[in-house]
Amino acid sequence: MSNLNKYLKGDIVIWIIFIVLCLISILEVYSTSSSLAYRTDTTPTAIILGQIRFLVGGAAAVYILHLIPYKYVRILNYVLLGGIFVAILLALTIGERRLFGIQPSEFAKVSVIMFVADMLARKQQKGTPDDAFKTIAWIVLPFCALIAPLKLSSALLIAAVTVFLMLIGRVSLKKIAVFAGILLLVGIPYIIIGFNFTEEQLRSNAATKVISRAPTHAMRVGRMFVDKDKYYHFKDSKTKQPDSIKLIYRMKPHNETANIFGITTEMKNVDRRQATDALIAIAKAPAVIGMPGTSEQKHYLANAYDDYIFAIIVEENGVFAGIVVMLLYLFLLFRAGVITRRSNQAFPTLLVVGLALLIALQALVHIAVSADAFITGETLPLISKGGSAIIATCGAFGLMLSISRYLNAEEDKEDKEIKTDTEEEALTINN
Repeated sequence: MSNLNKYLKGDIVIWIIFIVLCLISILEVYSTSSSLAYRTDTTPTAIILGQIRFLVGGAAAVYILHLIPYKYVRILNYVLLGGIFVAILLALTIGERRLFGIQPSEFAKVSVIMFVADMLARKQQKGTPDDAFKTIAWIVLPFCALIAPLKLSSALLIAAVTVFLMLIGRVSLKKIAVFAGILLLVGIPYIIIGFNFTEEQLRSNAATKVISRAPTHAMRVGRMFVDKDKYYHFKDSKTKQPDSIKLIYRMKPHNETANIFGITTEMKNVDRRQATDALIAIAKAPAVIGMPGTSEQKHYLANAYDDYIFAIIVEENGVFAGIVVMLLYLFLLFRAGVITRRSNQAFPTLLVVGLALLIALQALVHIAVSADAFITGETLPLISKGGSAIIATCGAFGLMLSISRYLNAEEDKEDKEIKTDTEEEALTINN
């Protein structure tokens, strides 16, 4: 362990979590890549080599970042934030999530959380936490508004972590309520537009082209308010009991009615095939442990390698493996709490908690999607196939390790000072 600590500074437990997640990624992406290889006329080997390249590049970024004092990254983040803002605007202009193959929304999650932590920390030193609210709102809300048409779930993650940081940063509940109210004032009309217009209609108008994904997002929201018993199950003709295995909506797209707080909305051409296949995958899981590569549902799930990879992990490796994956993310959050208890400064405390919460919350959202709680497109951090998402998550790990490395160095310095003082006192007594 001492040899390992010689090269890997910072919290060794976070390093272990990072390495384990990367190893799981290599195993599961290779296992689930067959359908993608078929659709893209390539091979699983080529896909896994691409994934390994991103993981190796991300690991290099983690190693370099953890050696850089976080105070320098804190300053550079403002340049990064501006660059991401411009990239998101350009992506909106062309109507695509990616800009030159990069998803700016993934990097925005880390950069915006760092900005929020910085603003709250500065006002802890000079002024009051409420003084930071206006600056945070003027930056975070526009980012959320711009990211939402590209990837609504990323905007909601940023908003959720921001609210949590403001809570622990002692911003008043009144101001936090104002923040949430503004989000609702913008979000509700966006969803209403999505229910009343088609994507083709929105794309045909230059003014509404940027929100052309609103119908998709609206349907995903509506699906959370559907009477699932009505659409999910066949009923046995004799017992009249629902059959939980045969699911009506697996066969073809159909219409569903959602009751959203008393307002009835008809949703057309709802396609639940992926959600159904994910549920079937989980239902087929061995009770304890299984073998990698044995999944059958990966051949039916179009996004088995990213949006539904947790379902395949459970199907192949068993319920125990799924629990282990969940515990890895929760333990990361726990380690963030351990690190913060050693810090007497606001910025590293808020940043570590914010980044760990972002990763853990995204993982829980992904797991909930596999369980058909709702639909969104969040990947399982560091495990799902990806490029921008992996690099951004590696950046978050690098920052957490940089902070823990700094705290370790401070503790070593204090220990040396205490040891020196003790030796001096002993010499004085002896003389």
